[in-house]
Amino acid sequence: MARKPGKATGPPPLPEALEPYLDAPFGGLFGSTAFAKVAEALIADPYTAYRPGDLEDLAGVSKPAAREALRTLVRLRLVEPRQDPCGDLVYMVDRRSRLFVALALLAYAIVDDREGTDTMAGAIRDFGASAGRNRKKTA
Repeated sequence: MARKPGKATGPPPLPEALEPYLDAPFGGLFGSTAFAKVAEALIADPYTAYRPGDLEDLAGVSKPAAREALRTLVRLRLVEPRQDPCGDLVYMVDRRSRLFVALALLAYAIVDDREGTDTMAGAIRDFGASAGRNRKKTA
């Protein structure tokens, strides 16, 4: 279908009802709890080792809330506690976790729906290629 001259392209404008959820973790799907904020901060940069204080600042949550969220994320096996070279406790996303993959794809889906983009398709292709390489290594 041909576009009419002078028509704007790009994603359609968001309904006003969705505007409050633009800055909420995972598009507001899980609310705006401390747990959701910490999980979103971790998923956004899964290659960084985080100290609890880092997540307090990034997620804008209290120290007890950040620690409780981290305990839960460790129990869910989304995050692994480790020691950094100085001996301090840090937390890293277990990028092998299927829960991580699902949450990362959800984050892409939310952006795609909001912006009218198609980043999730590329992420799925990358995941499929990576999974194929990992299967060959273990076979």
